[in-house]
Amino acid sequence: MICPRKHIFIAAVLIILLCTNLAAAQENSSSQLRGDLYLVVAALKNSQGDVSVALNNAKESYFSRGTLPSFRSARAKVNGKKAEFVFEDIPYGEYTIKLYHDENANGKIDVNLLGIPKEDYAFSNNVRGTFGLPAYEKAKFIFDQEEMTLEIRMRP
Repeated sequence: MICPRKHIFIAAVLIILLCTNLAAAQENSSSQLRGDLYLVVAALKNSQGDVSVALNNAKESYFSRGTLPSFRSARAKVNGKKAEFVFEDIPYGEYTIKLYHDENANGKIDVNLLGIPKEDYAFSNNVRGTFGLPAYEKAKFIFDQEEMTLEIRMRP
């Protein structure tokens, strides 16, 4: 039979170990590696309007048509047929980018009667979809640097 003092001692050691593990887990999550992502959108067909960008960190938000929020989003004025963005303090991980050239700056991608976009759009890795979004596996990229620059070239 175990002495009651031994039960107290064992319980105290277990509590100390549990608290130490929780503190280490909190320290690891708060010190997750992060960096800045610089994005250059080039080869726009003109210098009108804005470029809207959605940075996604989940497959679900990549395929979402506005029903799920992006990890981050931004708009920038076109300057000299290009637009530049900086996404600061981004956790290392897997991401995709969707963007479009909002030539008339109305805040939405204009489409024709068939739903085909009338404004140019692009995706990370400069991939294209046949009828819709490119495959997630082709559009994803790994962000794992303190500073990373991507260039996406707009194609009509």
